[in-house]
Amino acid sequence: TDDEIADLGRSFNTMTDSLKLRIEDLNTVQAFSKEISSCLGREELFRTITRRFNVLSASSHAAMMALTKEKDGFQIASGVNVVDERARLPLDGPVISELLKKGEEIFLPPPVRESPEMTIFFPNVNVPPEFSVLALPVAIRGRVNPVIFLGGDKLKTDADSRRLYRTLLGHASSAVQNSRLYELAITDGLTGVHLRRHFLSELERILESIADSDPRLALVMLDIDHFKRVNDTYGHPEGDFILVSVADTLKETLRVSDLRFAERAPDLLGRYGGEEFIVLLRNVNHGESALVAERLRLNVANSVYDGEKDKHRITISLGLCPYRQGMTA
Repeated sequence: TDDEIADLGRSFNTMTDSLKLRIEDLNTVQAFSKEISSCLGREELFRTITRRFNVLSASSHAAMMALTKEKDGFQIASGVNVVDERARLPLDGPVISELLKKGEEIFLPPPVRESPEMTIFFPNVNVPPEFSVLALPVAIRGRVNPVIFLGGDKLKTDADSRRLYRTLLGHASSAVQNSRLYELAITDGLTGVHLRRHFLSELERILESIADSDPRLALVMLDIDHFKRVNDTYGHPEGDFILVSVADTLKETLRVSDLRFAERAPDLLGRYGGEEFIVLLRNVNHGESALVAERLRLNVANSVYDGEKDKHRITISLGLCPYRQGMTA
């Protein structure tokens, strides 16, 4: 009958639409997997994952957050429209604690109730009335780390979209594991900065790719003054503490990660050997590089490093070399 033919036609159209959606999802997953598999470094990977979820979910705000080194909370690793790139969230926050406990996505429909997690997107937790949030866990070996927050008034949270997100999270989990192995291979185990071998390899790659007309690069070599005296007086464990502390000061002073809106590329920090460190400053002229070098010196000199055996005031000596055409690594 005509009614049966009409019903059959509608069923066929529904099946066709569903098949088209599945094909689109497969293409999305393939493109996502290909893009993140080319990212080796942690920062690049997190930026890529955040950007892709931001676009796919039609969110106006997005943040990927990872456990702090002290494992006492989550901090922003990459974000879009975050209020404070240094913001941290406590482990006992209502959304974070639920993610850690259940390892499942959490949807907060509008109006979003006030919670510490919203401070990453809005000052004073002043959330717009139509704003909704989707929190996604990236589980690795049963542990949630990192997590992704997506928010907006046009956020895609339908069943098909959330099914796609879960598939992408599986690929993201594998990529994060691989990036951790890569980071271990290129990172100094004590100070957490780049190994000399990797630093020089990156420097060579950068020098080969820069435009000769405006390289805007500078190299800083620095050495901890009288470091042998610390080892001889207090022992090597205290010396290791000084190395780690100075490296942390250098990292805090430099732009060694790119969260969301870098006006210049991140600086590169490495351990050259012993108590020597090496820094590549990027997108700086000679005057700016001199200011950064002086800031490094002052920040270390003005710090008090409270070791197990004594409080230490440390100074560093450094040299600055702006890039000139023809220089090689």
